[in-house]
Amino acid sequence: MIDRHSQITLLEGAISTFYVNTLTAPLERIKILIQTQDAHPAILNSSVKPYASISSTLYRITKEQGIASLWRGNLAGCLRFMPYQYLNLFIYDKLATNFPNTFWNNFLVGGITGSISLLAVYPFDFARTTLASEVSKPFRFKGVLETIKHQRVNVFQGFGVALLGSFWYRSVLFGLNQTWQDLNPSQDNSIKSWATKFTIAHISAIAASFCHYPFDTVTRRLQMQTLFNEKLYQDSFDCFKQIIKNEGYRGLFKGAGVDMIFCTGVAIILVTYGEIRTHFL
Repeated sequence: MIDRHSQITLLEGAISTFYVNTLTAPLERIKILIQTQDAHPAILNSSVKPYASISSTLYRITKEQGIASLWRGNLAGCLRFMPYQYLNLFIYDKLATNFPNTFWNNFLVGGITGSISLLAVYPFDFARTTLASEVSKPFRFKGVLETIKHQRVNVFQGFGVALLGSFWYRSVLFGLNQTWQDLNPSQDNSIKSWATKFTIAHISAIAASFCHYPFDTVTRRLQMQTLFNEKLYQDSFDCFKQIIKNEGYRGLFKGAGVDMIFCTGVAIILVTYGEIRTHFL
């Protein structure tokens, strides 16, 4: 039987993530397209023109694929994102009570939390990338279940590097945010307090995203290449090596500008979660 504290903690995760994911889904689609395009055969053989900026990619998607396609992969994203955040907040809340509140403990607990949560939702993460990375109609797969069914032998493609990236991301995110929030002198309900809490959460999210993004790029490309018969990358190390060789280190950060925007949503989740805990527990 789940106790009241646990029920509220689980509910917090659902409430604080539900409205964010669909709102930012078009940005996720744009990010994945820019992030994976240099490994897409249609881009490599010039049958589809490469994507450039965020605005031009947005325009091309709506013109070539229709407005609704901006949310392509969104259901997979929701099925992945909601339980992922749900589990992150719940597991972190459980683990954090067993460790002294220090930066390194917050760092470690955050990493363990991210790793456990990723394992539970990775097939949906794979489906989201597969659906979102298709560059032209007709699309190969129509939905989440069809994608997972037809790609079931590949649903954990890229999991190793994703696990490393998730540990690193959650370690930095929770480590910085929790440590700085505890040092924040403004803990009332004033506008100043909300602003400082949001600023701390936002900076933590940006730092975590920057550290994690190269791992995410490699993960997405390994996931996406399962759509095609010929593999461009043999493994995660080979993917890192080829990206750096052919595109430079900046290739690991393609689409990162979109991710910086998405950090606003992460900050909202962190602040909302903290406020619900403070006022309802």
